[in-house]
Amino acid sequence: MASSARGQACPMGTLGDQCRCEPANPGTFKITCTCAKGRDLTISDRSTVGLSSTVVGFHIENCNSSVIVQSHSFDHLFNLERMSFRNIFNLVLESRSLDLENYNPKDFQLSIDTVLNLYLKEESVQLDGLEGSRMGTAVTIRNAFVVEMAPASIAGSLRKLSFENLIFGRLVQSGTVDVGSRGCEVSLTNCDVSNHGLESGWLSGHVTHLSLVNNSLTLLPDAFSGVTMVGSAPSFTLENNVLGEFRSKGGPSLPSGALHLNTSGAAVEAEAANNRLKCGCDDLAWLLEEPSTRFKWQVRSSLVCSNGTINEAIARCRPGGTTPSSATLTSLTFTLTLALLLVLRWVN
Repeated sequence: MASSARGQACPMGTLGDQCRCEPANPGTFKITCTCAKGRDLTISDRSTVGLSSTVVGFHIENCNSSVIVQSHSFDHLFNLERMSFRNIFNLVLESRSLDLENYNPKDFQLSIDTVLNLYLKEESVQLDGLEGSRMGTAVTIRNAFVVEMAPASIAGSLRKLSFENLIFGRLVQSGTVDVGSRGCEVSLTNCDVSNHGLESGWLSGHVTHLSLVNNSLTLLPDAFSGVTMVGSAPSFTLENNVLGEFRSKGGPSLPSGALHLNTSGAAVEAEAANNRLKCGCDDLAWLLEEPSTRFKWQVRSSLVCSNGTINEAIARCRPGGTTPSSATLTSLTFTLTLALLLVLRWVN
């Protein structure tokens, strides 16, 4: 269905009867596509080539089948303000499918919400604004099982990146997400990344605030080594997480470099509370390695061991420390020896 605004025809390209076009703001339009009667939906450069720069919104929703977005499907749209994918059974974003070069001065928002199976192919989401400086870009992915999130799948000059209520079915590899150099707020909330984990440098770019809240996380060595904290008051939130306990192949909770964050100037301020982990010596490698910093102490104060306290665990893992089992054995031996001496003295 094609409407019009101020005498302009609503552009439809060759999208077909699964999509409709309607006015958004005066002189602009938005397109919404659904999957009628369980039919699959494929978006390609051929189906969108007739769309004009007056299209500011593109939405795909309510598909109990598969949606496939092919390479360069939106190359002709330079003024998008919003794009969303919602309530979809299978969503496949192929390489360069969202390769957007945007010249609209307004903020751009990409939302992926409620997707049963999500596939992000290599270089699938590439977001660049005017002269590469699109500071308003926000990306939100929530309520999905992430079957595949390939290396370089998300890149751009992002202002905000949010992962919420996600289950990751595979290892999140090095170089998967690059938020650019403008300064981005990054958050993982209620996510399960426990079975395979976050690899070294999975996230890169300049970050003003990093938030990890209510997650089950497996962090591999140097997981956040690609992050540089920037701004006048860079901050880090670590609250109510389970670290490394449920990884199928085992592995330490806080391996070497696990929470190491590069800085460009101001020190990172941490807000941390109630983070559960195993407290073997291998699990505490990041805390034990040099340098000892205020940031580490802030994180350390939030850690809850499954057996004993974090201070006891740190003490026994430092050179010369005594394990609880050997300490208990030493105490028991001393007690028995003293009792035996008293008995012998009484008999004599």
